[in-house]
Amino acid sequence: MDLSTFRQLLKDGSGNDADSGGGGGGVGLNAFYIPSADEHQNEYPPEFARRRQFATGFTGSAGPSVVTETKAAMWTDGRYWVQAQQQLDTSQWTLMKTGVWSQGCPSVEEFLTKELKPGDKVGIDPRHVQHSAFESMRSALAKAKVALVPVSENPVDELWGDSDRPPAPSGDIFALDDKYTGQTVNDKLAAVRGVLQTNGCSSLVVTALDEVAWLFNLRGSDVPYSPVFLAYALVTQDAVTIYTDEHRFAPAVLPRLQRSSVSVKPYGAFFDDIATQAPILTEHGDIWVGDKCTEALWRLIPRNKACVKMTPTNELKAIKNDTELQGMRNCHIRDGVALCRFFHWMDAQFDGQRGSGMKLTEITVADKVEEFRRYEEDFVSLSFPSISSVGGNAAMPHYTPDVSTCKVVDNQHVYLLDSGAQYLDGTTDVTRTVHFGEPTAEEKRAFTAVLKGHIALARSIFPTGTDGRTLDALARAPIWQFGLTYTHGTGHGVGSFLNVHEGPMLLSFKKGAATHEGLHAGNVVTIEPGYYQENDFGIRIENVEIVAPSLEQSGFLQFEAVTLVPIQAKMIDRDLLTAEDIKWINDYHDSACRQVIGQQLQERGLVEVMEWLHASTMPL
Repeated sequence: MDLSTFRQLLKDGSGNDADSGGGGGGVGLNAFYIPSADEHQNEYPPEFARRRQFATGFTGSAGPSVVTETKAAMWTDGRYWVQAQQQLDTSQWTLMKTGVWSQGCPSVEEFLTKELKPGDKVGIDPRHVQHSAFESMRSALAKAKVALVPVSENPVDELWGDSDRPPAPSGDIFALDDKYTGQTVNDKLAAVRGVLQTNGCSSLVVTALDEVAWLFNLRGSDVPYSPVFLAYALVTQDAVTIYTDEHRFAPAVLPRLQRSSVSVKPYGAFFDDIATQAPILTEHGDIWVGDKCTEALWRLIPRNKACVKMTPTNELKAIKNDTELQGMRNCHIRDGVALCRFFHWMDAQFDGQRGSGMKLTEITVADKVEEFRRYEEDFVSLSFPSISSVGGNAAMPHYTPDVSTCKVVDNQHVYLLDSGAQYLDGTTDVTRTVHFGEPTAEEKRAFTAVLKGHIALARSIFPTGTDGRTLDALARAPIWQFGLTYTHGTGHGVGSFLNVHEGPMLLSFKKGAATHEGLHAGNVVTIEPGYYQENDFGIRIENVEIVAPSLEQSGFLQFEAVTLVPIQAKMIDRDLLTAEDIKWINDYHDSACRQVIGQQLQERGLVEVMEWLHASTMPL
């Protein structure tokens, strides 16, 4: 984005909202805040809504940004420090490193109050920022007599224009069969309405795309790698409306919705409809808008009539039913077959007699693992861009290869593959770190430390409702014993043929991981500790786990690993393992990988892959 042109738009007062109470009406702005999220607070917005990426050139998921009259800055956490340093034009943009391990990094509000003077105005698009964040920023800026001004037209959109901006998505919206969902739309509506009644609410506004998709058993392709579509929903005790573009429905969708008495209105009618209905709905109770309600939606609800707790759709979606849990197990078996075929193929490439002669780069190798996944039944797409990374590139936790950064995959460096897929019956996400030659003692020590952290959490038993911050520490403690650490969370929730990053579950050191009610049976999460040595190598070991009732202690929970991919033995320093560690690895390789995946390989006649699996899962 051309910053000089953008600053001129701010100076001219483009889009300034005269009704905001912030002194708008054509008066220029002195700064503008650009969040990463869109109208639906997507972690990964549709391409046409990636305004922050357009503004900064940074492609990561976390990077709120500010442009003032003289400076431009972007904030991101430890997952993206190296990537951001590479992608930002540092002659124009300043990288602000956030997180527990950053020192002296000012918040967005602190930066603005330092750069601006009393009477200055900061523009913000109320459609793209949560009400809670808006109020926090407004309050902080007000102390410095700086106004936060909502805009009716976003100057980033004005500068982006139509010629270079990707079009809005237009793919089909299709129905997901009940054999995958385990619940009908009527079942889910009844559960939601029960929660509304218990909480004295007249209605629920659903803005999160995965919640809309879950509620109506529909899927789409509007967001890359996530089977969701642009839509809102309004649920009352006697009516339900989905706001989306009906012409995009596959043939079976509308009759299914009509059988559940679901009305369909255009996507663009949502805000006007809420503005009209809100005064009527609040006569019968509060309107549940959720804890991620945007400022624009908040302004449509009569005061003191908005329920801002986590939505019932989010909580209900997070606890998978038996059908969804079995689907997760099944799709991970097929995914495990694909990955075993891939790693067998990769090992063969470094055998002079068996290699294909194909040039192995981070990109071609990522394409190959996708190819193996595409052979599997019910495959739909990848669940995120594959993190195929060699050596120093693997030290960037969320690195994605492109032609400018792509390295050759060789037998001299550590190779990290974090990848996943969307299947009709579930979503996968797995990371394995391997070496196609001989790892160094330092690499083995770091790998073993991370493995010990993974095992410590994976074999833990904990009370129902334990929060993610507590569980995060269980994985970090063994790694800390080696003087190592990592700057990302230990795990996240996983959707059922939905978002690969699903809330509210979060295993992290961040405060937010301790704010929800903790883990419950039926949750699905990842365990993925790591270690990253900048410019040298990166290590991460990730499995998807079902949270299940403990087999040993009543009222307690344990993890059930559904990821079935061997952990490379040559990366392990056996001398650093305890007897309990070794037993866990041997059990995982035998009962999970060898028996389950081995049977699939045998039934398919994949003899060489089965032999590779047998060799890869020999007891330590």
